[in-house]
Amino acid sequence: MRKSSIALVLFSFPITAHAQNAVDDFRRNMMGNLAGYDQGHIPSSKTDNQAPPDNGGVYLKHALDVPTTPNAVTQAPVVGLTIGMPAVEAEKILGRYCNHPAGIKYQTLGLSYKGIDVKTQPFVSKLTCSSDNDSLSVDISPPVAGTTVTKIDREVSYPADKSPHFADFQAEILKKYNIHLPVAMPNQPAIVAQYILKDKTTSEKINGRPIDIDDTSDAFSQTVQSYLRITANVIPENPTSMSEFTISSANPGDATVISNEIIKQLKAFVDEKLSNSNVKTVL
Repeated sequence: MRKSSIALVLFSFPITAHAQNAVDDFRRNMMGNLAGYDQGHIPSSKTDNQAPPDNGGVYLKHALDVPTTPNAVTQAPVVGLTIGMPAVEAEKILGRYCNHPAGIKYQTLGLSYKGIDVKTQPFVSKLTCSSDNDSLSVDISPPVAGTTVTKIDREVSYPADKSPHFADFQAEILKKYNIHLPVAMPNQPAIVAQYILKDKTTSEKINGRPIDIDDTSDAFSQTVQSYLRITANVIPENPTSMSEFTISSANPGDATVISNEIIKQLKAFVDEKLSNSNVKTVL
């Protein structure tokens, strides 16, 4: 089964530009031009996750709240997980559901400002767990936005001799999420998405596409506040039965607003440090 690899913030290389260029890059696209270092691990067995030690960086402060949408996208749970719940609660639910501690990914963000490299303390950015053919991935907002669940991905696959009826799955989806999944055909998945736009309007689209809130060039993605997307496949030789399904529920907030707040707090840390400097020249 295909594993989910979507993350709210995932960085793979350090900033090499001058201070203002680095800040501009950070603001334009929080996905890639910021220094980031994966820390911690995602266990495949029963292990205890250890938080990275204090790295001398900035403790980000909660300054923003991700706007919520009062509808099925945020209210209907996925195995007990809901958008907007605290990360600590989500970690407990994953641990109970998978019968082992959730995997935790930590992130450290940083930039160069006034010639000083400054970074954040490591913070939780993703939780994961899996049990048999059922896997879950949960994105967590940075501390400036409350350290809450902003995206839930679930993927489930079934062996051919132990698969539910597609019609039953259709009915359950309608009952739980009030969303209308079309009929799946052999080698042609059934896809439906419900989008809640920033102007509070709602639309349901058959074959609705995924949303990448960090893609500022995608005009439609930038109008979306939250969404629920469901994909289901049937067994080609037995199209009345399921082979796999995925559910993605998200309310990620505004990446630009969040990145600007992180920049603001990192720059404030540097400014305070410089203002309190009492280094004397020795001649």
